[in-house]
Amino acid sequence: MLVFDHALDEALTPAMRVVGSSSGANLQTVVAAAATAAPRNSQLIRLDVARQPGSPHTVRFRGAGAERPLIEVSVDPATASVLTVREWGHYPMSWVYRLHYTLLAGDEATTGRVR
Repeated sequence: MLVFDHALDEALTPAMRVVGSSSGANLQTVVAAAATAAPRNSQLIRLDVARQPGSPHTVRFRGAGAERPLIEVSVDPATASVLTVREWGHYPMSWVYRLHYTLLAGDEATTGRVR
């Protein structure tokens, strides 16, 4: 499942499907739209460009505060419209990924994972 996690995620989340051209908006416009949709004081950490026509760009942010959640904003590559804003670990494919690397064993500090 993890080999096809992006394709499965797009199939499981109809709001992420893009109709039309796979390009059009420049990446600065895409990032600006994502930053506007992300929680305040979030830090941009990564941009994943659309993997194929019909796929969105995904902009990742590290949230502010004690929890510092990972926020993913999916953006239409043609129009720079925000499609989804999701917290990593709280949608099906990220849950499967987290199961894979931690066995959902609780706090990352106790599972041996190092940031």
